[in-house]
Amino acid sequence: MDGTGVSLVQIEQAKQEWEATVDALPQVVCLLDADMRVIRANRTVEHWGLTQVKNVRGQELHHLLHPHCAEPACSLVAMLNQAKSLLIQNLFLEKELEDKILQRYIKVTLRPIAGSKERATTSFAAVIIEDITERKQLLDALHLANVTLERRVEERTAQVRQVALENARLYEAQREQYRQLQQSQEELIRIEKMAALGRLTASIGHEINNPLQAVQGFLGLLDEEIRGLQRPDKYQYFLGIVRSEIMRISAIVRRMRTIYRSASQGQLLEADTLESFYRAQTDRQAVDLHAVLESVLLLVDKKTQETKVEVERHLATDLPSITANPDHLKQVLLNLILNAIEAMQDQGGTLSVRTTLTTAQFNGNPSQPAISIEINDTGVGILSEHLEHIFDPLFTTKQQGSGFGLFTSREIIEGHGGTISVTSEYGQGSSFKITLPVTDGERSPLQPSAERA
Repeated sequence: MDGTGVSLVQIEQAKQEWEATVDALPQVVCLLDADMRVIRANRTVEHWGLTQVKNVRGQELHHLLHPHCAEPACSLVAMLNQAKSLLIQNLFLEKELEDKILQRYIKVTLRPIAGSKERATTSFAAVIIEDITERKQLLDALHLANVTLERRVEERTAQVRQVALENARLYEAQREQYRQLQQSQEELIRIEKMAALGRLTASIGHEINNPLQAVQGFLGLLDEEIRGLQRPDKYQYFLGIVRSEIMRISAIVRRMRTIYRSASQGQLLEADTLESFYRAQTDRQAVDLHAVLESVLLLVDKKTQETKVEVERHLATDLPSITANPDHLKQVLLNLILNAIEAMQDQGGTLSVRTTLTTAQFNGNPSQPAISIEINDTGVGILSEHLEHIFDPLFTTKQQGSGFGLFTSREIIEGHGGTISVTSEYGQGSSFKITLPVTDGERSPLQPSAERA
């Protein structure tokens, strides 16, 4: 154990976790010395078919990427020479180019490693090489589609103009009206095209760039931490953020691919797609609600500890099973519990979960056995003017919220024939109550379990 109280085992464990995280990145990541030779690289060099990781040390970066290139005018050599001069001045270089040897479009980012001279380390710079072929192809396809659209618009505009001119010969009095109509149509088409292009460009640029920047930034912080104070809690914190951002990127790519496939097949998303999805009667089974609830509480255990939130359980001993989609119920409970924790994250508090076997009316029918789940918090509460909109789609009071969490929760619960409601007093906390029906075949209680407070 060193003077900071960190054991070599902990350092080695953090190092292995760091290396595993970097190896999981789709980008090639290398550390370079002052001669632009590779000190270390992640396993993406193997995935790209460049070489084995064990063979990279000491190779020039150009030779690693172009092992058989003897072309003195190679664009990669010129770029690396330019980068070296900038790195010496503690500046960075970021450039996109078509690499015909790799048969990829790549984005190369070279950044100096801060404090390398002061620490007398051999690490001079970090390079991240990203394969942007798919994105480039998508942008090329977008450009082609835009050109095609403009040509069709021009053809259509010419047709409309010709009709207007022909009609003008017969209806001179209407010539000005046709001209104004034509201008309005052209302006509307132009605005729609620019708006669509702007949304798509902003989405790709913002959603992809932000997590990549976060990954790059926190990898740099982790590198500094490893070479500096070497605090294990910081290792875990930085690695957690990197993992989270990588998962974010994966989710964004999957979502974009789904949308692209739907659009390429000529499919349009219906307005009620989300409702139909969560109200479908598929994948339903007998569900132990307490088991689902405990699995959610286990997922948020770390977060409750970090936010100093105490969890109280008040679980009924005579609760029967219900027929439901367990994944959907888990999604609802996780969303409500996370919201409750976030409402208390600044000052801590108490999260209370209560289940009860009761009776309730659904859709105007006579009272029947039902299960009630209450999730209460002692957080900031909800403003009274927001309560009536809290389950509306796209309504959110969070700075980073999407406005779909509670809306989706309501759709799921109502899809199961139940109800969800909320009461709240601003500054005192909130209480969400879910009531689900119990059918005739589900009224035998589960094995009793002592109520815990």
